[in-house]
Amino acid sequence: MILFLSMYFLWNFLAPIMAGGSVDDGSRNLSKAMKKGTVFVLMVLAGLGIGESFNHQIFKPLFERVRPCNALSEVNLLAPCNHSYSMASSHVVNVAALAVIMSYVYPGFSPVICTIAILVGYSRIYLGVHYPSDVAAGAFIGIICGRSTIFLKQKFTDWLLWRMRENQISCSAGTPASTEPVPT
Repeated sequence: MILFLSMYFLWNFLAPIMAGGSVDDGSRNLSKAMKKGTVFVLMVLAGLGIGESFNHQIFKPLFERVRPCNALSEVNLLAPCNHSYSMASSHVVNVAALAVIMSYVYPGFSPVICTIAILVGYSRIYLGVHYPSDVAAGAFIGIICGRSTIFLKQKFTDWLLWRMRENQISCSAGTPASTEPVPT
């Protein structure tokens, strides 16, 4: 069960269901549901991209922490041991970012996705591939990346609405939207 949660559940089972389920969120308005689903998918891609980049490019090389399965000979492994650095757990970074974003877009799923995030974190320790502090650091980074993605989405939405209002004001004032001369 722990191996299933850690390796397969999130990436091969849960993510496609959430992406597909985000298109039909139970509302009668399919267009609105599709827009919400598209925003959700884009936010998840951005959040995971930010988290993966930050973790692999900055955090892991900064600490160069050896995994417990490589450092401790008495660790009983249930999964293959990777030889990359341990601090912080990328699985936990990703699932924490996903949990924050999903809780923002679909608040009703918060208990489920947060429970899954906790179980994924526990699975990384149980499998002997991360120390508890790796999981805690991964959760912290993931939460920050998820919140950053929400912040960027809100700023982009505000900017887009401002641009739309500016365009409507200039068009309603009788001035053309473009100052380019019209070819004759």
